Amino acid sequence: MTAIYDIQRDLREFWEGEPNINRISFGFFDRMAMDKTTMFPMVHFNFPEVTPQGSTANVRLEVQFLDKLDESKEWKEGFAQGDDYHDVLNAQYYNVARLLEYVRRGTLGDYQIETQGATTQVYDTTAIPLTGWRVEFLITIPTVVDACTYESE
Repeated sequence: MTAIYDIQRDLREFWEGEPNINRISFGFFDRMAMDKTTMFPMVHFNFPEVTPQGSTANVRLEVQFLDKLDESKEWKEGFAQGDDYHDVLNAQYYNVARLLEYVRRGTLGDYQIETQGATTQVYDTTAIPLTGWRVEFLITIPTVVDACTYESE
C-alpha cells in the first residue's frame, strides 16, 4: 500500500515552485529548528490520524502555512496598508484557499474531501515571531492492501 506516500508526493509536487513557500516539511512540528529564518515562508503538514474504512481510509490532514513577521515595519491605519502581520496573513491565506480548492476539484489527486477546512490563525513568538494559518480537514483515500509496495528513491 502506498497511499500515505502518494499523498506526501502529491502535496510536495503541488507546493514545489510556489513563490509563497520556501520550505515544505512533514512530521511533528515541535521537532523543527525554528531559528532558521531562511526557511520562511513555509508549509508544514502531518497526518495525525488515519481511520480505515474497508476499501478506503479517512485521513485527517493538518497543514500550517507560516511566515516570519518583519517587526521593523510600522503600523499604518487601514487594512489595505497594514503592517507585516496583515501581509503575512493575507499571503498565507491564499495558500489555504488554493489547497482546499484543488482538493475539492480533485486536481490534487484521487482524494475526496469530507469536511470543510477548519482554519485557525497561528501566532508564535517562541523562537522568532511567526504568524499564518493552520487548516485541518478530512480526506478519503482509496486503500489497496494487496499492493503493499514501497519504492525508495
